[in-house]
Amino acid sequence: MTLNCGLEGAAEHLGIHLSHGRLAEIQEVLDTDLASMEPFADALAGIELLQKHSVAIAVCSNLAQPYGAVVSSLFPNLDVYAYSYQLGILKPEPQMYNWTRDQLRAIPSGALGSGEVVHMIGDSIRCDRDGPTAVGITGHHLVRRGGGQMTSLLQFAEMVVLNNSH
Repeated sequence: MTLNCGLEGAAEHLGIHLSHGRLAEIQEVLDTDLASMEPFADALAGIELLQKHSVAIAVCSNLAQPYGAVVSSLFPNLDVYAYSYQLGILKPEPQMYNWTRDQLRAIPSGALGSGEVVHMIGDSIRCDRDGPTAVGITGHHLVRRGGGQMTSLLQFAEMVVLNNSH
């Protein structure tokens, strides 16, 4: 996920030798997967709410290169896109969060004189809650099936907007 290359480049990097026919078959499966990607409705609603309240939004994701263009096209009007394949680093490496926060021109929460809080949410406790928290970003764990503190991106956005209004 830190390689900025497609399927053929990844196979070559990993020392996997595929015939042209097999590579084409795998590429077709990948293309089908990419074409089927859709945003969750709560993601669109959450982004709309945050943007309505002028909250800067970033995607910070451990993505393989073929997925980056699709995610960017599904969410075309965000402020920052931080993809592991572009940066050559993976969450929970601190540099991933710091780079994203720097691009947003945000100050770490807890910094002297900082009233600004940067929030992050995702489905990994390690990468989306604990990793960002270690660098002064308030991390939240998303559990869509329920049972967690945050069960939707709209709920997250409502919490952010409410916290920013105080």
